[in-house]
Amino acid sequence: MRIENRLKKLEGVRDDISIEILQLIKSGAFYDELTIEQKDDYCRYLNTDRITFEEVHLFVLESLHVRLEERPKPPTPEEMKQRIEEVEAYLLSEGVP
Repeated sequence: MRIENRLKKLEGVRDDISIEILQLIKSGAFYDELTIEQKDDYCRYLNTDRITFEEVHLFVLESLHVRLEERPKPPTPEEMKQRIEEVEAYLLSEGVP
């Protein structure tokens, strides 16, 4: 097994995720500084497409100058239960059917 594959396995990186993207995240790079290929790789890492990522950031932040971040960890079952309860409580208090 090649050293790159061993590193990926140790880091929990899928084959379709570039180690370069993980290095850019750790270095504090900004999205608007990336090449088009790097932007595609970063969005793939986030499990989204580039158009959606850019449209949301332009709408909400009016900028693509955002620091690259690691993918958020999925909520634990307890956290998911709490979120569901919060949404249900909100909907019931607002009288939403």
